[in-house]
Amino acid sequence: MKEFVLFIVSFLLYFSIEAILPGALFYIVGGGIGASLLEFFKMLGLTISGYYILVIWITMLVFTILAYFKCSNKYLTCFLMVFIAVLLTVLEFILLEWSNKFGQFERIVIIAMIKSSVLLLIFKCKEQLEIGKLLKIN
Repeated sequence: MKEFVLFIVSFLLYFSIEAILPGALFYIVGGGIGASLLEFFKMLGLTISGYYILVIWITMLVFTILAYFKCSNKYLTCFLMVFIAVLLTVLEFILLEWSNKFGQFERIVIIAMIKSSVLLLIFKCKEQLEIGKLLKIN
């Protein structure tokens, strides 16, 4: 039952944010991550392309998911789940070319369903598979 609630709540949040302010979450999260990384590497005297920002963003998502699997603190787990939900905006960037083949409404629904499904999959993995033992993280 809680899986259904998680999926519906995350879908409605993703859908409503995208429907009210199209692309807002993508631009805020992507701009925040991209601009921060660009400034960081600029301070180091390096120039970085969008491809590397995408790789770093995906790496942040993977390490956040691993931290979520390892975490046992209830509040930190909730925070990490919200952070993962925000970082999943990278899926929109990855699916951008493919999703542009649909109309605006269909694109919003498809992206919201994909993000909600991935979030639910992450939640179920932690709950069902005892991922810490599976990955030998102790």
